[in-house]
Amino acid sequence: MKNINKKSIAKIKNEKIRNEEQDTIIKFVGILIVVVLIIVAIYFLTKVVVKSDSSSNTETNVAEINYSKTVFGTMLNRPYEEYYVFAYSNSDNKAGYYSAITNKYMADDSSLFVYFVDLDDNMNKDYISEDGKTNSEAKNLDELKVGETTLIKVKNGKITKYIEEIGEIEKEFGIN
Repeated sequence: MKNINKKSIAKIKNEKIRNEEQDTIIKFVGILIVVVLIIVAIYFLTKVVVKSDSSSNTETNVAEINYSKTVFGTMLNRPYEEYYVFAYSNSDNKAGYYSAITNKYMADDSSLFVYFVDLDDNMNKDYISEDGKTNSEAKNLDELKVGETTLIKVKNGKITKYIEEIGEIEKEFGIN
């Protein structure tokens, strides 16, 4: 009987050990399945969010370079031999009119190129007269002081003409 009890006890201990091992393995597999399900859920959630973000923003911005704009500091070293520099404030009420007369002038194939200088640009502030005294006799940038609306003709890197009156600018452009 002792022999049977020892065998029974050994058998029960083996079953108990096996059951504890099996319970540990079952717990590990369960945790592993939960972790995998969480990772898969995050993957699909991310895929849906990224897809909706990219589909809602299909507009692309294309950078444009405007070669007709310049600043006073570089206006004398433009690539043309002879050209105009038209300086006015883009916030001026007449800015649309200035642009229109310039476009009308430039429609002629024999017209000189016209560069635009925005007086609102901080890079141009040193060349704007604050006391109303402009220098129509300026021949270089060190002497240059402009008013609200100014047309400057440049030839071979030198200022050859300086016009501040809109009527005179229209005449220079051949617009009456």
